[in-house]
Amino acid sequence: MASMNGSPLVLRAVRAAVAASKPKGSHKCLHPGCLGTTREKKPYCSRHVHKHPYASSVIAEIAHREREINRVACDPSSARAGDGTAKELLVHLIQAETLTLKRLSRHMNLPLEIVQAYASALERAGKVTLDRSSRGRDRATLARDVEPL
Repeated sequence: MASMNGSPLVLRAVRAAVAASKPKGSHKCLHPGCLGTTREKKPYCSRHVHKHPYASSVIAEIAHREREINRVACDPSSARAGDGTAKELLVHLIQAETLTLKRLSRHMNLPLEIVQAYASALERAGKVTLDRSSRGRDRATLARDVEPL
């Protein structure tokens, strides 16, 4: 029996497999000096995706939120109703109207002390009322005259 390694059928199958393994629509990464390829016509490879303007803005927003939360963790009285975290808390209350601070803490993935500081700042601004439930749990209720964000 003759070997099929050099047959046109095997060569065609190998070429098809190699062609199928190449990403469709791949391009070279736009980062200077990078030889990486991208996927689905994206401008940057996965190592340089942070160079994309949208990714950069998301990274900056996350860093700003981290600084804000660290500031309030060190000094709870520095929480302001205009901070992004306070606005996020308002979004949760717009959806549910009343939530315990513990539940807000879980939803926002923040320590309870941070949520309490922002809830207090929002109460001072007249956007939230704070009270206790019949079970003795601290809760926040959206003020009636709060305008949508």
